[in-house]
Parts: sequence; C-alpha cells; structure tokens
Amino acid sequence: MGAGCCTGVAAQPTASAGGPSCSCAQFQSDGKCKHLPWLLPATIQDSSESGRPAMSRRPSMCRPGVPWVAPTLTDLEGALLAEELGKGGSGMVVRAVQHGEVRLAAKILRMERAGVECFKQHRLAFENEVRIMAVLQHHNILQYVGYGEHEYEGEPARWLLMEVCPLGSLDIAVKRQAPAGPFEKAWVLKTVKEMCSGVAYLHSQGVVHRDLKAANIFLTDAGAKVGDFDASLKIEERPVTPVGSANYMSPEMFALRPYGFATDVWSLGMLMYEVIYREVAYGEDIHLARLEELVKAGTWPQNGVATSLESGELQEVMESCWTLEENARPSADLLLARLSCV
Repeated sequence: MGAGCCTGVAAQPTASAGGPSCSCAQFQSDGKCKHLPWLLPATIQDSSESGRPAMSRRPSMCRPGVPWVAPTLTDLEGALLAEELGKGGSGMVVRAVQHGEVRLAAKILRMERAGVECFKQHRLAFENEVRIMAVLQHHNILQYVGYGEHEYEGEPARWLLMEVCPLGSLDIAVKRQAPAGPFEKAWVLKTVKEMCSGVAYLHSQGVVHRDLKAANIFLTDAGAKVGDFDASLKIEERPVTPVGSANYMSPEMFALRPYGFATDVWSLGMLMYEVIYREVAYGEDIHLARLEELVKAGTWPQNGVATSLESGELQEVMESCWTLEENARPSADLLLARLSCV
C-alpha cells in the first residue's frame, strides 16, 4: 500500500497484540489509514484506553465441535464495485472492488439464495473457504483480506475479500499462449516452483487443497499464487469423498480410497503438464469413464504438441508426481527441492 504518512512522517505498519496498527496520525486518531490492507479481518471489541477500537486476531483453524465466529468487515462505505471477475453456484459472483487506491477481489454470496436447502452446499463451501484462508499467510497463497456481511444489489450477502490478481488465472494464460508455442523455460520453471511452494506451505499447515487446477492458480507480477479453497480440508482423518475437477483427480480419489496430501501432488503433476504442453492433461473432451479407466490404470497423459521442455529433469519431476501408489510420490517439499536443481 502507500508508503507515506498522513503527516509527512514515514508510517510504520506493525502487528501488535491487539491486531495490526500503524504509526501514522490518522490511525492513532481513528484506527484507520491507507497504509494497512483495507477491511482487515477484524471484529470491533471493547474500546482500548486510547478510545480506539481494538481488533481481534485472525481466528484459529476451526476444530470439530468448536464453534467458529467469523470476523466482520469494518467498513464498506465508499467502496466501488468494478468489473465482474467470475461466477459460481447459487448466485455467487466475484467482483473487483475499488476503495481509494486499494483494489481487491470480492467473492459475494447472496444470503437469501444461499439459505435455500438445495444451495446449502455452496454456503458451507463458502464458509469453509473463509475458515481456511483466514489463517494462511504465504507469498504463494492468495492473500485473505477480510470477511463479513453487507448488501449486494439490495440483498443481504456475505463478502470474502482477497487480493486481486491482475494477470488472471493460469488456465487463461495457457489458452492465450497455446497458438504461439511454448512458454519460455525460465517462466515455466518459476511458475512450477511457485505452485509447489504454495502447496508445500498448505501441507505444512495440515491443509489439503483437493481442487488444484489451472483455474485456481492466480498470476501476479510477484508470481503465481494458489487460491480457491472452498474444497480444501484441514486433515483430521483421511477423507474418501472425491472432489475437484476430474482431469486433475488422483487414482485414489477415483477409486474412492482414503487420500491425503499425495492427491495434491498428483494434481501438481497435471498442472506441470499443462504449463509445459499448453493443454489440459488427457484432453478437455475426454469421457469421464475413459478418464477414470486411464488414471486408475496409471496411464500417463499423451501430449500432442511440441515443446522445448519435454525432456530432462523437469520431465522427470513431473512424471514422479504420477506414481500410481500414493506413498511413492514425492512430497511437495521434495518437489520444490528437486526443482531448485533444474
């Protein structure tokens, strides 16, 4: 955000026991300033001795049987809705939000529609994504900014605020590049490393993503970021329910066996394939039954386009993700270590 202070003295955003703070005069006066991310994940509590509202820390990861109270947005006044960035089920929409110099993305869930029983799964997924994102902090993870309730087009709605990624998602980049030939090798290696870095961090936090695909990898000037955590899970015990997009699903998911972090590693291999060959592994039009047959048999996707990156160590790293036996696949950490040598 901005570097200057309201009074001309350099501002110093910090994290204190009561929440984020800043040394600028405006924050000292009313607890708000342009140097801190807009709409921090805060809930207004009793005022401190200075008269400034205290802010809560990010909530801890919710555990079974323990109630979780979401933080609320401090303010939405003055924000301008910009272009639509995407859509989801039950009337969910993703819009760009402009607030002064700050630009964010907002995932918005209309409450009246979300309350309908047939849309219950969308509401639960939305709430799950907030729980997951609110405790993650990594340069290759889409940054959570805030959550709360506010009207949208005259209806009550829940808002999930996050950083906006001006370069869009990886699937769009792949489609744009496909007619022009291979990506530059340096870009491919950088992007693959960043995806693995984000997933390795998720796993270190006990979270399995479960829906890694090109549409959920977001690109910025600072690098690639893993996002869209509505299917993600804090692993307490290994799930068996298959979720995600079929072309990226692991053999154990198709076989309805218990799965864990290794299912994300299989998906990372499919993402590497997509970046290298500029096409979805197994093809976008493959019949689901045929796809399941190939994956469960351990048959690797066959590329139909030329690339300057199809041989060598990167190819070996990618293929190591496709081991049929999940326990034989490398961890995301090990993938990252191997890629550092490519």
